[in-house]
Amino acid sequence: MNYLVIGLGRSGISACNLLVKKEYKVFAYDDNKKIGEELKNAKILNEKVNFVFTLNKKLAKIIDCIVLSPGVPFKKIEHLAFKYNIEVISEIELASMFCPCEIVAITGTNGKTTTVNLLNQMLKTQKKTFLVGNIGTPFCEEVLKMGADDIAICEVSSFQLEHIKNFKPTISAILNLAPDHMDRYENFQQYAQAKFNLFKNMSKQDVAVLNFDDILIKSLSKTIFPKILYFSKYKQENFNGIFKNGNNWTIIMDNITKEVFDFDLSKHKGLFAQNVMCAILIAYYLGISKENIITALENFSLPKHRIEFVDTIGKVSFYDDSKATNIHSCLSALCHFSEPLVLILGGSDKKEDFSTLFMHLPKNVVKIVAYGKTAKKIYKNGIKSGFKTIVKTKGLQDAFDEAVKDSGAEVVLLSPACASFDEFNNYEERGEFFKNLVKDLKR
Repeated sequence: MNYLVIGLGRSGISACNLLVKKEYKVFAYDDNKKIGEELKNAKILNEKVNFVFTLNKKLAKIIDCIVLSPGVPFKKIEHLAFKYNIEVISEIELASMFCPCEIVAITGTNGKTTTVNLLNQMLKTQKKTFLVGNIGTPFCEEVLKMGADDIAICEVSSFQLEHIKNFKPTISAILNLAPDHMDRYENFQQYAQAKFNLFKNMSKQDVAVLNFDDILIKSLSKTIFPKILYFSKYKQENFNGIFKNGNNWTIIMDNITKEVFDFDLSKHKGLFAQNVMCAILIAYYLGISKENIITALENFSLPKHRIEFVDTIGKVSFYDDSKATNIHSCLSALCHFSEPLVLILGGSDKKEDFSTLFMHLPKNVVKIVAYGKTAKKIYKNGIKSGFKTIVKTKGLQDAFDEAVKDSGAEVVLLSPACASFDEFNNYEERGEFFKNLVKDLKR
């Protein structure tokens, strides 16, 4: 069987190397014509991978399956796949074909990375785990190291779920749904459907963990087969799952209280109730002790660039929330602050409607600085909504300089609500740039 891997980012490289180890013939294509040789010379890409420079008829006739990297839109190979009847799969689908152990998969618009990290902290106290997927380590990179008794904790994005065929977790969770990646999808419904693909192969023996407070997700329960457990921020009756009641997190099954966890969320800025409930519920279901769950919660540190405290200079505290690449995530971050705040917004456009942001903007936001390709769009929406204290600038450096001008604010928050690709390679690079600006200011 011959495979063609499209896109040589980290997941594409891992897919190629896995397929070679499994003794398949592998072809690889990337828009960067030099990358194949560079990766081989650096011994990152297996030398048996055949790099191709064009996607033509001759190649198509010998290809049985295309592995499409998540960053590459299907439109790029749509004509080739349909004309020559070539199956298209994602990297997580490929990895799952060789996975010997249980898969726990988590998706949602926001909070995925935090939740899988938290869940991993809980599970690894009693089990051997592998943290893979959209979090940064491709599933294909780790799958051959897994044993039958291990657990693969997989963060999955809508992009990765677009082309699954038989990918079948035993436990799946969806945290929330809000508009995102509207530059890739025709509408919100198409984006949501990609997320819902997570459940399509699951059976009655499997478990779906759903957000009871999200109307769209709750409606999903009528269309899927697995056993359903819910999480909710409010006390519920006739409910299987977990709900929050003050500092108590209560698990109920068949109207019987099974366990109550005492955890003060207010002491952990940036950690959301959804993250906590989803992780507790899955860990409990998998047999992790109450003591180990609580210990993992108390010792948990958020991943970088997620409402990350940088420093305090004078009376102003600086926070890096560069991971907030959509409006929903930005608004969620703002809920953690009550102090007068300057918000830095902007970056590359994901085709979101910024009137939504201004409609729900908390009153403690005293100033907004918009920058990058979306600066004009954000500024227009702000003025139209009646928010007058808004300034547009060119790049993040200019935005930072404007943000630190005397405004009476006690917090400067970078929570861009946009992708980073107009100025940076990724949100991590953007966040590090912001943190360096804070360091330079302190000097």
